Order: sequence, then structure tokens, then C-alpha cells
Amino acid sequence: MCIVSLSDADRVELRRLVRSAPRVRISRRAQALLALDRGETVASVARQVEAGGTSVRRWARWYQERGEAPVAERLDDAVRSGRPRAKRDAVEKRLDTLLEVSPIDLGYRHTTWTTPLLQAHLGSEGLETSPKTIRRSLHALGYRWKRPRYVLSRRSPTWRQAKGGSNAD
Repeated sequence: MCIVSLSDADRVELRRLVRSAPRVRISRRAQALLALDRGETVASVARQVEAGGTSVRRWARWYQERGEAPVAERLDDAVRSGRPRAKRDAVEKRLDTLLEVSPIDLGYRHTTWTTPLLQAHLGSEGLETSPKTIRRSLHALGYRWKRPRYVLSRRSPTWRQAKGGSNAD
């Protein structure tokens, strides 16, 4: 059994994190620590938070080893190694402002933004990027792909004929 003994201040902070953590994973880890503090077994806690027992033990170890840091930081993942997202942050920042404007306002003959159009526009601003980076950035900003619906702005004089009727009416 893995027991974690929490101070009253830490309990209060962990309960706050359960309700309003910046990320779901921190909320789950806070729930696990509170359950361990109540004396529940690792297996029971793992079932409650839908994680493995090894993960629950790791979270408890992190909490104890990182004792000087704020509670939320004790439960967060360590900084990962690897190449930093240099371009994607710049693309997200620019897309956030760019999507507020219609492509027509910028001189394009499109009513909606598309990935190729965004790529071309960002390229013209000196921010060369791939369509995949644009899609990832849009997803991170909360945008979802939706097929555009084309609507004629005004009827053609021969629209009835195109629909199978006659103009003689």
C-alpha cells in the first residue's frame, strides 16, 4: 500500500486542482493523491482514475520528491526533450489574428479560409509552413474542419433553365 500524507494546505490545494486544474491529467493525479491520503490501496485508486498502478505510484513519488515546488507543478510532467516547436507557436499566433478577417477583405476571391489558402497567405508573409502544421495549429486553437457550403450571391438570368424550367414563364 502506498500512503501519502498530505498537509491540510496541500489537501485544500489538491481539492481545488480536482475542480479546476489547467489540464485534465493534473486533475486525475490530484484525485489519486487525495484517495491515497485517505488510505485507499493503489489498485483501488488506479481503478478510480482509470490509470495503471505504476502510474499512481509514480505520481505519489513525484509529489514527495518535488516537495518544494507548488502542488500543481509537483503533479505535472517534466519538460520533454526534443526539438522545440519553433514555427508552430508563430503560426498559431498569426492564425489567431488572421482568422478574424475574411479572405475577401485581404483581396482573395474566396469566402472562407482553406488550408492551401492559409498556407499561401502565410508564405506571402514570409512564414513558410506545411499544411499539416496549419491543421495542427487550427486544431490547437479550437477550430474544426467543416465543408463550406457554396451559395450563389445572386441568381443568374438563366437559373430557371439550369434547374430544368423555362424562361418563358
